[in-house]
Amino acid sequence: MCSVNTDSLQEMIPITTEIFPGTSATCRKCGGTPVEVVLRKTDPYCRACFLTYVTHKFRSCIGKHKLVPVGAEVLVCTSGGLASSALLHLVHEGVTLTSLKKLRVQPAFLHVDERCASAFSRQGENAEQSSSSSFAGDAEYACRAVVQLGYPCYYTTLEAILSPVPIAPLLYKRGSSVEVLHQQSTSAVLQRHLQQLLTDCSSSTARESVVRVLLQRSLAVSCSRLGYTRLFAGHSATQVAVTILSDVAEGRGAHTAQHVNFRHVDSDSGVEVFRPLREVLEDELLHYLTINDIPYTRQKHTVRQPLWSILCLLL
Repeated sequence: MCSVNTDSLQEMIPITTEIFPGTSATCRKCGGTPVEVVLRKTDPYCRACFLTYVTHKFRSCIGKHKLVPVGAEVLVCTSGGLASSALLHLVHEGVTLTSLKKLRVQPAFLHVDERCASAFSRQGENAEQSSSSSFAGDAEYACRAVVQLGYPCYYTTLEAILSPVPIAPLLYKRGSSVEVLHQQSTSAVLQRHLQQLLTDCSSSTARESVVRVLLQRSLAVSCSRLGYTRLFAGHSATQVAVTILSDVAEGRGAHTAQHVNFRHVDSDSGVEVFRPLREVLEDELLHYLTINDIPYTRQKHTVRQPLWSILCLLL
């Protein structure tokens, strides 16, 4: 057996020190200044190099798998949140390029309104109205941001997937009202059905799981009904890590691969779901939106007390 002389042990000194923006540090890529972004506390980037870094991670994730053909029609998920706002901007930047590096896809966008699931977790009429108006404002912003860039945007509700009669997503146009589209995409019967489904769940973790499954089904089915076979989802590397941990914690590790792989084929509709942001961290997306001055909406939970849910606790 080997012996260790504790008297000769020395304390390990870290080889790197934390760097803060605005200091005299130089960009690790080009060596220039000023530094605007510091990743992992030790990697400084200037504005141009950081934007190139994020764009490359997004484009390389699509390019290296070679699963999206040139000229493919793609339906992109949009919620107005951090990841989807970054995905909208990255897709737009790629499509509008005039060089050989142009992203050669034909994008359209889809927004799924989850206000009914959120209203379930609030108690009291005032709280429910406040939650509904908040989600309506987020939906209006998400759809308007897409239309302003010149892309078609479709709208549907989460409870529409429960309808025995297929309800196709509605096209949001300039001057359209989300409230009018919402009334056309739902009914009191469907809302009660969804709320009863959530009421029957034994825990907040189960409710989050049900909403996640319904959302996945709604996106895939809506994509198929609109005639698309490919769907871009805005799942960042941080969300992929959360999904892995939550699935293992809930005892569903066997199904984790279909929730985190770059490409997953929906078994019912045959829609191919891609995750082009799966290698980009949320921290990097936040810096990307901040540098480009792109607003986004805050994520909302469908359970009344988020810390009671495994998924929200990991978030």
